Amino acid sequence: MDVDRLALDLAEYYDQEAPARDTWQRDAEMVHRQTAFAQQISANGCGRLLEIGCGTGRDATRFRAAGVAGVVGLDLSENSVRIARAHGVDAVCGSVHALPFAARSFEACWTVSVLIHVPDERWTQTYAEVNRVLVPGSLMAVGVWGSGSDDDLNGIKESDVIEPKRVFYRRSDEHMRQLLDELGDIVEFATWKYETQVRPYQYAVVQTRR
Repeated sequence: MDVDRLALDLAEYYDQEAPARDTWQRDAEMVHRQTAFAQQISANGCGRLLEIGCGTGRDATRFRAAGVAGVVGLDLSENSVRIARAHGVDAVCGSVHALPFAARSFEACWTVSVLIHVPDERWTQTYAEVNRVLVPGSLMAVGVWGSGSDDDLNGIKESDVIEPKRVFYRRSDEHMRQLLDELGDIVEFATWKYETQVRPYQYAVVQTRR
């Protein structure tokens, strides 16, 4: 699928789903991981955190409550950004493929359930763009839905009731680790089952190379 078309479709989908997403309860394990990451980057003296795929700003709000200063959110969905701003989040509309920030603007990055929409052939370019806006040696937390095999449920999510339907690229743990190696050194890699889902969730903390 054409990347620009994919981005437009995702923006349209999440524009429609944003009000409902703003009411959803976060998975308990993810909240635990976010709290631990906030403590980790705070201990490292992080001054600015970029959240890629901030949605309606729930995670950004939790980071601020945890004492992380300078949280900036980015999302494809204009409606999500509007709601995030209403919650007091410094949020902008944009794409991970062309981040609207100067080089070395941030000292940490948080992105969950976003890079699952990026096909393999775009990962190198995507990571290069993320690396561009991060200070070398920054910590980046990545979360995506996993799969038992690389062929398991890739492509259009037919169960979506909102149109246009989303496209997912689920990877095995081994494949995901290989892709993360392009970004930097894997500090942590874990999987668990979401409370309301049967698919495994993959979570990693990567330190970008200096």
